[in-house]
Amino acid sequence: MIKNITKKSLIITAVTLLVVAGFGVWYTRQNNQSSDANDTQTTPAAETNDAKPPTEEEQKSGDRKKEEIVKENENTPATQPSNNTQNATVIITGVDQSSNTIQIRSFVPNVLRDGTCTFKLTKGSTTITKQMPAYADASATVCTNPQISRSEFSSGGSWNLVITFESGNIKGQSETKAVVIE
Repeated sequence: MIKNITKKSLIITAVTLLVVAGFGVWYTRQNNQSSDANDTQTTPAAETNDAKPPTEEEQKSGDRKKEEIVKENENTPATQPSNNTQNATVIITGVDQSSNTIQIRSFVPNVLRDGTCTFKLTKGSTTITKQMPAYADASATVCTNPQISRSEFSSGGSWNLVITFESGNIKGQSETKAVVIE
């Protein structure tokens, strides 16, 4: 008799656990489905986006405006008088030498404008010149580092380095720095 009661209570407990677990699974699935439905309901703007590509006429109008702006910017430096030149200072931050190349790092502080940096190394009557683009960064203009092949130097020893920067009416140069080519 005791075995019968124990068996019965064990079966009832197992069935109860299965029912509770089944209800838990059902409840969880219902919440996930309603959550997914709510997510799509909270973003109606994505479904009702009325943005259309520009018409051919709108595209041509925008292109003409862009061309006007570019022409204005190209003409601006040429129309300014030469006495309106602004000075800039070029800072040499380092010269790195590897087995085959010499790399020079520099920037123009307080100037935020693309331009050209000219690197000039001289020793006696020998001159090596490299022109590199300069790009405006967050707080300065950075000269692109030239990679000068060691074979371009007629000899090692001390070379004088001067870097000039030019962008429209902004011009400047570094102080002369002695660079020892090993």
